[in-house]
Amino acid sequence: MDSKPPTFEFISDNLDVSTTSTDGVVVNYSLPIISDIVDSNPLVSCIPESGSLFQLGETTVVCTATDEVVNISKKSFTITVTLDTAPELFCGLPIEAFDTVIEGTLGNDKLKGTNGNDLIFGLDGNDKINGKKGNDCIYGGDGNDYINGHHGDDEIYGGNGNDKISGHKGDDKLFGDAGNDKIRGGYGDDVIDGGDDYDYCKGGKGSNTIINCEKEHNKHDYKEKEKGHGKHDDS
Repeated sequence: MDSKPPTFEFISDNLDVSTTSTDGVVVNYSLPIISDIVDSNPLVSCIPESGSLFQLGETTVVCTATDEVVNISKKSFTITVTLDTAPELFCGLPIEAFDTVIEGTLGNDKLKGTNGNDLIFGLDGNDKINGKKGNDCIYGGDGNDYINGHHGDDEIYGGNGNDKISGHKGDDKLFGDAGNDKIRGGYGDDVIDGGDDYDYCKGGKGSNTIINCEKEHNKHDYKEKEKGHGKHDDS
């Protein structure tokens, strides 16, 4: 009489899976391969089944093999699901996208960027920041800051305080945030958002979009519109 249970020739290794959903993730895995000395077609089943929704954490999958005379063998493996949190973004980019990261102090700093794409944090204090060349991402932080993007397509956030922001050359995105700010676009097609409080904004040359500015120097922009070289949008 056959008393020997089926043999597992193959079973999945432990699996590690990541997901961005807190509800878990559907996981598919390979079914075990089994053999039996008598039964040419033993049955095998696994719980939870392949294609099931697996919750965050570790789940043990138990596989059972049964032959025609109900000899049973079991083996198991684990599926571990972790939450893949999105990386923190700066100006829409992960920190790895920048060539250099420059960080100020809680005091008054003078910070200069490089010729590459810089990520610059002024932090607290009344800071002077020059992005220099490259497409820079600059956060002034708290304090009354002077920020010059200089060359490149820069994105600048003044933060709290009465800031002076200049995009200079390039197609820049300039945000005054809180405080009474003075923002100048310079050369290029700029987007200027004065933010909260009383802000003065000047688009400069190029096709500029200006919003949330209580006072605008729009004479030059109006002339560009008349000549067909640019537009002024204060919607």
